[in-house]
Amino acid sequence: MTFQGQYYGGKAGQNTAFINPAEPESAITRAEDANLAGGHALVRWQRTTSERSNTALQVYYDRTHRNELSFRETRQTVDVDFQHRFPLVVPFIPVQPDIVWGGGYRWTVDHLGTGLPISFDPIRRGLQTGNVFAQADVPLVEDRLKLTAGIKFLDHTYTHGNFLPNARLLWTPDAKQSFWASATRSIRLPSRFERDGNQLIRDGAEFIRLISNPHLLAETLWGFETGYRRQITSDLSVDIAGFFNDYDHSSSESEVAPATIQIMDQRHTHIFGFEVYSQWNAFDRLRFMPSYSHLQVRNMVPLGQEAESGGDPKHQFTLRTQLDLVKNVELDAFFRHIDKLPGLRVASYQALDLRLAWKPKSNVEFSVIGQNLLQSHHQEFAPELIRTMPVQIQRGVFGRFTLRF
Repeated sequence: MTFQGQYYGGKAGQNTAFINPAEPESAITRAEDANLAGGHALVRWQRTTSERSNTALQVYYDRTHRNELSFRETRQTVDVDFQHRFPLVVPFIPVQPDIVWGGGYRWTVDHLGTGLPISFDPIRRGLQTGNVFAQADVPLVEDRLKLTAGIKFLDHTYTHGNFLPNARLLWTPDAKQSFWASATRSIRLPSRFERDGNQLIRDGAEFIRLISNPHLLAETLWGFETGYRRQITSDLSVDIAGFFNDYDHSSSESEVAPATIQIMDQRHTHIFGFEVYSQWNAFDRLRFMPSYSHLQVRNMVPLGQEAESGGDPKHQFTLRTQLDLVKNVELDAFFRHIDKLPGLRVASYQALDLRLAWKPKSNVEFSVIGQNLLQSHHQEFAPELIRTMPVQIQRGVFGRFTLRF
């Protein structure tokens, strides 16, 4: 039995582009301290009866409050989750698959502000989500080929009767290599804003109203992935993975009246790419872990509609190194290159983090950490819904003491 609870309160300083709905021409940028508060409590009961059989029940409550110039929300959430795992014994069949089944229920209710640039109608709404699922791990060939397959049924206030299957196949022809492939269907539920909200936006010298759509469907995804791992030598391994995602009913925008844009769900999107990761233990004390990922996005939008794009980096490269200088002294480095985000007007950047740690005992650590050391500051993202001014990520150096007991 586990119990966990937390409460927090604080202020977040920011510069907000604020528009008064009663006087839209009086758009200003104002410094503010957004008030944040909330807390949660969690109870989890778990029982293990054997190596392949266990049961878990979790109940969670969360309350959050946020108050700022453009947005105000108080939300309460209750979540219940149950899961049971056991081996399925079938007479005359030597293979015993592991079965996992369970279900969950979530209820969330909000109270949102009125007379703000981001408003909702109704200002108070309760949303419910329920699901049941089952999954089986089936060893088709012992220690060589395994199939994992499952299905979930999900029902929500906004969208009903969603069946979500998934399957994964793992083949390990020998101890040095493995192949895997997976297919899954998933959904993204419409957000509260997409169904019930509207926003007043300043676009240059014009003011545009973005309105919701109460008829939006859930965004659906068919995702396909495959990968290969090879232990080339005892010191060198390589992982290669590729994916193709097919999205339907993705969000787009259409002008339905002068200076009025409505959210639609008629965009079709293909996202595909690959990633390469390697680990090389050059020496007993020195290790290198480079990775590269490539991403492509293809949007298909009906004539007369628009969709946001350019919010994901096309190229990413990282390099991690770990060096044991002397006994109990470690030096770690993490370099990364992140490609530009043209849709958010964010330039590409490079960053380097360093960590020097000394462990006088196995449970004691003193460390000095430097983050984003290559430049004094850089931008990584730009907010869209709540129009706060972009925050620059600054260079930082700090010390840390860790005691484990």
